[in-house]
Amino acid sequence: MIELIGNWLLTVTVVALLCATAQSLMPSGGVKQVGKLLSGLVMFMALLSPVIQNWEIQWDGVLKDWEGQYQETLEKERDEMLKSVIEDSANTYILEQAEQNGVTCHVSVTCQMGEEGVYLPYSVELTGTFTPESQQILTDLIESQLHIPAERQRYQPEEAEP
Repeated sequence: MIELIGNWLLTVTVVALLCATAQSLMPSGGVKQVGKLLSGLVMFMALLSPVIQNWEIQWDGVLKDWEGQYQETLEKERDEMLKSVIEDSANTYILEQAEQNGVTCHVSVTCQMGEEGVYLPYSVELTGTFTPESQQILTDLIESQLHIPAERQRYQPEEAEP
């Protein structure tokens, strides 16, 4: 601590001597006034140098913390967007396959993070009017193409409107 105070006093003394020397060498008039202003600012900075150095260190820590939080937020948003895109693509694929087989339905695919850190289709819920044959065709298709086993496929009959 004493070393820090000694360094600070040495800095202030050297800056004061340099400012005094510079002011004595300046011609009078506007140049001297600007020189006094600049010398005052330099002296002010020298006096506050311990505070400014500490402030920079604190801000560096704050910025690193903020960067880490921001990075984490970006990764979560990216993961959510990827999950949404995969779910939408799987929904569209199943709807197209259902239409090709003469089935009109609503599809909701849910994804989960796989072992490799990638979202994969995990389960699907289909709501519509299915014959046993069309349900079996869709079950086989979803199982073979999207790797969602039959036990995670849920078929709901479409409720009749009153």
